Amino acid sequence: MKRIRYLFNRVFSVKIIILCLLFCANIFIVKTFPADIKKQIVPEDIFSQDELNTLSDYMKLWWLPITQEFQKKHTSKPPDIRLFPSFIDRFRGVLKEKWHPDFDIKKKVIYLKVGEYDESAVRSFFYLSYLKNGHIFDLKGFYHNIVIMIKSMTGWDIPEGLVDELHYIEEKERGQLPDARRYKRYKDLFPERELPEGIKNYIRQQCESFLASAVLPASEPEWEEIFKNRTYVYNGGLALENLVSMSISDSGFFPNGKIDNSLSVWTNGKIVVFTISGGEAYDNTGFIEEMAPPESKPSVEPLNPEDVEYIHTNQYSDSNGLAVSEESRASWTYIKIRFKKDTGVSVIEQPQPIHIPLTPIKWHICEYRAFNNAYHALIDESVYNRSIENNLCNLQTRKKAYEDMQKNYEKVKNFYLWFSVLKYPKELENVRNQQIIALGKLLKDWGVVYKFWEQVLEQFPEETERFYKNKARELDEKIKKEFGWTRSSLMKQLQDAGSEELSKIFRKIVLELP
Repeated sequence: MKRIRYLFNRVFSVKIIILCLLFCANIFIVKTFPADIKKQIVPEDIFSQDELNTLSDYMKLWWLPITQEFQKKHTSKPPDIRLFPSFIDRFRGVLKEKWHPDFDIKKKVIYLKVGEYDESAVRSFFYLSYLKNGHIFDLKGFYHNIVIMIKSMTGWDIPEGLVDELHYIEEKERGQLPDARRYKRYKDLFPERELPEGIKNYIRQQCESFLASAVLPASEPEWEEIFKNRTYVYNGGLALENLVSMSISDSGFFPNGKIDNSLSVWTNGKIVVFTISGGEAYDNTGFIEEMAPPESKPSVEPLNPEDVEYIHTNQYSDSNGLAVSEESRASWTYIKIRFKKDTGVSVIEQPQPIHIPLTPIKWHICEYRAFNNAYHALIDESVYNRSIENNLCNLQTRKKAYEDMQKNYEKVKNFYLWFSVLKYPKELENVRNQQIIALGKLLKDWGVVYKFWEQVLEQFPEETERFYKNKARELDEKIKKEFGWTRSSLMKQLQDAGSEELSKIFRKIVLELP
């Protein structure tokens, strides 16, 4: 009995101890994490309710926490194996190692596919949320942008000056629409005051706490320049835009070197957000182009079907220029006018934005605009200039210069014959007539130039350079006397012909802008 009583008392004592420990732990948890401190980042940490109601779909992806429902609906497989190493390299290259997760990121990160084709390329992202050293981290890895949101589980020691400053900003902007309140430079908004020192120190401490030393400004003058010229008021917080421009590794898209990225920080005292943005190099990886939808031919026929064909890229964007996959959500679409035969000049084929709806007249005006681009390419390539003249006067380059001059004359003549019979929309009749007249002048000019030098070189094949330069001046006087123009004035006439009127018509009909 004594043995049983001893064991009972021993077990009962252990239970009491465990219960006491649990009770103390509960008190500790309550004290450490007060009821008003949520254990996750919530929309109200970032925006007021009014602002939440006005956010675009893209801004919601960028700024707001991702719900479980959204994750279940959009979880997918990354379309390109380069995306994950690109995301992970830049994340690790910016955040201090002490804040990296303790687990294998690849096993827990998810890829969320948003939209189709090129919209998906821009809006889809890797997503990971984790807890480390009393802080919640919310990571989003877009194609060439990474967003790192951080919230302290216990709250930060916020300087009173920051609370007062944000309240002052709110009062100053009260009554303005949310869009008008977003993104203004601090010194433009408050020219009469400087950012208080306490706020500078707070933002700097946040940066130095979380960011790797290699990506921080290197000196006091650099910090001061940033606070003075690159501090913005944005979404009810303060942002340092382009805190640094840095070269960091990206083994996904650039395995052979480091690539320029910019780093920005935003804080409102509740959370801090670091944004890593890729530079122009990411425009040339081919990823977005690979994700583009297949092109198609529209039912509208070109006015000159033997010369060009119409191509619809089936790409769309909203009113802010952001890619969307459905026409019903779009304000703009993109087309191409593709030449079917050689015009004799180099013309770059580029997607042309068109305001929806895409009507036949918009196609036809874009078709003529492609011819207009060829017209200007001819001017750039084929105007008789000082370089050709100098080469004609030089014994070493004379033969080739004469051959080039002959080719240019033939090019202008052939282009004129082709351009003068093209069909055009009636809205552009005046533009077309101006350009035909200008081309006729260019052809006349080349005819005189070519025949003049043909006669000079036949009669005087072995004269001095000074002799030929005198002949060149004689040619200038001849053209001015016969036609009333100089080389520079003819160039201006060619460039100006119909340009302003075409630009206005294109803006009004195709872009539907005032």
